[in-house]
Amino acid sequence: MYKILLSPYSKIFYNEWKLDQNRSDYNIVFDQSFQGVIDISRLNDALKRFVSDYVLLNSHVTEENGELYWVKNKILYELECFKGNFSNQDILTYIQAPFDLTKGPLYRFAVIKRKINKYRFIIVFHHIIIDGSSFDDLIDEVSNYYNLKNYVTSIPIKDQLLNLEYLSDKLYKSLKFNQEKNQLFWKRQLVNIEPLDLGFFRINSNSNSSKNFKHKLSVSVQELSGINEIRFNFNKETLIKLNKLSLSPYLYGQSIYALLLHKYTQQNKFGLSYPISIKEGIGLVYGAHVNINVMPYNFAEVNDIYDIISQSKRFIKLLKQPSGISHGYLPIPSIISVSNKDLLNFSFVQTNFKDKLFKFKNVINNIRHSTNIDLLNELVFEHEIRDNIIKYRVKYRFNRISPILLKEFIKCYKRLFTNVLDELSVEDLNTKLRYIKTYNLLSNKKYRELINLLNNTSKDYDGDKTIHELFEEQVERSPDSIAVVCGDVRLSYRELNARANGLAHYLVNSYKVSPGTLVVLCLDRSEHMLIGILGVLKAGGAYVPIDPGYPE
Repeated sequence: MYKILLSPYSKIFYNEWKLDQNRSDYNIVFDQSFQGVIDISRLNDALKRFVSDYVLLNSHVTEENGELYWVKNKILYELECFKGNFSNQDILTYIQAPFDLTKGPLYRFAVIKRKINKYRFIIVFHHIIIDGSSFDDLIDEVSNYYNLKNYVTSIPIKDQLLNLEYLSDKLYKSLKFNQEKNQLFWKRQLVNIEPLDLGFFRINSNSNSSKNFKHKLSVSVQELSGINEIRFNFNKETLIKLNKLSLSPYLYGQSIYALLLHKYTQQNKFGLSYPISIKEGIGLVYGAHVNINVMPYNFAEVNDIYDIISQSKRFIKLLKQPSGISHGYLPIPSIISVSNKDLLNFSFVQTNFKDKLFKFKNVINNIRHSTNIDLLNELVFEHEIRDNIIKYRVKYRFNRISPILLKEFIKCYKRLFTNVLDELSVEDLNTKLRYIKTYNLLSNKKYRELINLLNNTSKDYDGDKTIHELFEEQVERSPDSIAVVCGDVRLSYRELNARANGLAHYLVNSYKVSPGTLVVLCLDRSEHMLIGILGVLKAGGAYVPIDPGYPE
């Protein structure tokens, strides 16, 4: 038996689990379809040997005297086998079932037999025992254990225990020694950095664009889970261009993402969260050793794309202390407590998409993406380079995020990514880089469509009638139709007309408003503005709008 102190980063997972023990967004799923001859008994034996040979895979957490330790599981789970009538709802229930970190095991393995020689193989781990840096190793190891009956991992249990104990001890000592420096660093970096609002992506709670699937007979796992993903790529030539310019594809992609968010929100100072691997804890042996950092941006201090990239590079350089320890190692709860703001709602993640196949003998397989349920926030941009292709995966909760608005955002991102890169690739030294403010979100075609077509709302009307007379005719035609929507306020034509009439009577009786009288309206945009305009016109006066932000 053993008892190993959890590292600071494993503790983050445990503490979040304690807050909500029914959460499933930390369930990491590997889901592949197989065609061929699968020896179920051999696969079961392979998985049990695989788990037994890795300390953390065969462990759970126990709490003693306020400290958290890894201890060995009392049992090894068997491979579960299901028949073809295992529905999508059954699959979702299986992969979403929460893990109990204090009991374990923290894994599940299942095979669903569809037809003769057709299977679906599903592995579910809790994130605390695996992270993106070890996904490929896991695929290779499971394949080796299945294909080779005498295969064992290259790191003996004894060495794993020593490595885990050494790592936890080193990380705790380092964090304790550098705590004040780390907190001061983040306090300086995050001063005046504000959260970004997802509002321009969100679906109105009353909108019909949020889907209702109850009427469907067959519902996909994605629809049931409420999580969807959009994938897009940049080809090998794009990667070559970036390499010629000595630009990191990840850092360039993140900078374009920040630029687009700045253009969308007009916000100058904000932060993007991103995960970092704790380099001493990389590998399947160490479980999940990742932390979250926040990249601060200040668009008031940049002119062109190189300024944005340079700002990011300076920050990354500042993360490294003279001692060699990174300020980025300060656990994310401590970073957030320094700023006392939620800076994690927008993420740009360099990760592993799990797009690697198990290599079982006599089997042809493919990857199923519909069961990717590990999404902590409402939206995340993920980036990976594989096979000389820059790959992107945008995961989102489609009951909160509008797919239509998100797809438009992605179109803008792709266009900005390629247009800026083409400009940087021009070899003419006399060519000046464009200022940030000159980049357009819309293509010329889309701009013309919006301005010339959709904005062409002119309509003939009776020029002998006043505006409020035309409005009153509309009230007669559709008194109960909605005339005004402002936030949660909705007014029908009848209600709007009644309130405008009330104001008109008040202006005439109390202030003797008559033709030629100017009435100032000092109001923000709201239903009160429309009531005020109509009320003044009905009283016979003319309204003078004044911005409340003007000096007194």
